[in-house]
Amino acid sequence: MILDIFLYPILQYTPYHPKNQVRGQRLLTAAREEFIMNRRKLYLRRLVVAAMLAALALICFDYLRLEIPIGDSTGKIYVGHTFVILAGILLGPVYGAAVGGVGLMLSDLLTGYFTSAFPTLLAKAILGMAAGLFAGLLFHGKTELSAGKLIGKYAAVAALSTVVNVLTEPGIRYLFKIYVLKYEREVGVVASIGCALSMLVSGIASTVIVALLAKAADMLQKKYLRA
Repeated sequence: MILDIFLYPILQYTPYHPKNQVRGQRLLTAAREEFIMNRRKLYLRRLVVAAMLAALALICFDYLRLEIPIGDSTGKIYVGHTFVILAGILLGPVYGAAVGGVGLMLSDLLTGYFTSAFPTLLAKAILGMAAGLFAGLLFHGKTELSAGKLIGKYAAVAALSTVVNVLTEPGIRYLFKIYVLKYEREVGVVASIGCALSMLVSGIASTVIVALLAKAADMLQKKYLRA
């Protein structure tokens, strides 16, 4: 009893006091709830930005494309890759793949290129994923960059992603035409060459635009898209 009288004033300022334990639990619960709420808000913001970038890619394909007849197929030059690459840089490889694959596949479906939809899904998903992976390598551990270095890294990610796209998309479309659509091999080869050339031109144009948008995209990422 006497010991409790002397210890109580001391214990009430330590974590072992029952009142402080309850208070500590409440603080932990509040902190946990705030963390979960912030993660949900971040997830929602990323979904909104991903949807906007997918919509911009779709609009570029639907309304701002240049079509060039190549044999029995058509080469398409457009700058929709800009927003697929930005999705990879800003949101990571998973979102980049979703924006590229889903956004541009919907473009094919809405414009009547039904047989191109599945190859587009695969090829553009690879493009967006490549952009996210290259961005992870080039921006890893670098939070503050000068304007010149920032633009250079954005352009490098776009250029490397374009190389991946030029190397993979013609092959995907060739295999689909030969083994699924049952085209003649000569037709598939001509279409693949046309695809490579149109993707190269589209990629160069998109790389320039990505570099021009680098500063604005970096500000968006810092303000709304980081945990």
